[in-house]
Amino acid sequence: MDDRRRAAIVVFIVIAFPCLHADTQTAAVTRNSKRVVVTVNGTDITEADLNFIILSRRIPAELARAQRKQLIEQLIDRRVLLQFLVKRKVKPPKTAVDSQIRRIIELIRRTGDDPDKVLAKLGYTQQKLRTELGFPLMWKSYALSLITRDQLRDHWKKHKIEFDGTQLRASHIVMKIGDPTDKSQVADVTEKLNQIRSDIIGKKITFANAAMQFSQSPTKERGGDLGFFPFRGKMPVSISRVIFALGNSEISKPFQTKYGLHIAIITGRRPGQLSLEDTRPDVFEQLAENLRKRLIRVERAKSRIHWNKETE
Repeated sequence: MDDRRRAAIVVFIVIAFPCLHADTQTAAVTRNSKRVVVTVNGTDITEADLNFIILSRRIPAELARAQRKQLIEQLIDRRVLLQFLVKRKVKPPKTAVDSQIRRIIELIRRTGDDPDKVLAKLGYTQQKLRTELGFPLMWKSYALSLITRDQLRDHWKKHKIEFDGTQLRASHIVMKIGDPTDKSQVADVTEKLNQIRSDIIGKKITFANAAMQFSQSPTKERGGDLGFFPFRGKMPVSISRVIFALGNSEISKPFQTKYGLHIAIITGRRPGQLSLEDTRPDVFEQLAENLRKRLIRVERAKSRIHWNKETE
């Protein structure tokens, strides 16, 4: 595929799916786009579908190979959810999809390429693209039909500090794990952190001194201090979720993220001023995501999923 045609593909994907964009070099497209990877309830997921998600996220080739199984699992989740919505006759707003299609077609034409040929390179037709564009709109429509004002209000009250702009200051101690999937390694590091936690609680050492002595994070130089941060935007949610659930001066039990095993403590608090009305879209998105995960678990459990032996 020449650079001009690749650029056209990337242009239309980034415009069509801005939420999937990342600033990395795009992986190469697999030639055999029609090869079936996995079949979900009689419907095939092909290499073209996998190529599309790789291109839309602009995943480098080496990462695409390493993440292949994970990406296919995500495509299965998407497919079972789409099938669920179609069965319930949920339809996207036609005018919104038409508008996006026209915009993409025009952008590709401006590059001097034929839109149908560009789509064909991905194993897509305009109808298949319409389905891709319509899916998030279908899901939002379905979520809006289920999530009530009372649910929004109750979720806001229960998780207020996650939404109202509250900022916490925290410190953590991080120990890395050679192989995060090795249970014995995880258990060994967990035991070490539990001992450190016990010594801090017993006032044998301060949290800051323990961080400087034992932490394997760059923050060790400042006693594990992470500074102030809101629930979203600055800190990985895997860390924020644990810290925002702590009480004042409470030391977390060891928890695992992609960075290693941590223990953490809150050292400061700046109350937020935002109301439910200010953050209603964020509250809705979190409830919708929780709903999506529950639905996928249920639908996958009763789905017929057959993997191509060459894919496994």
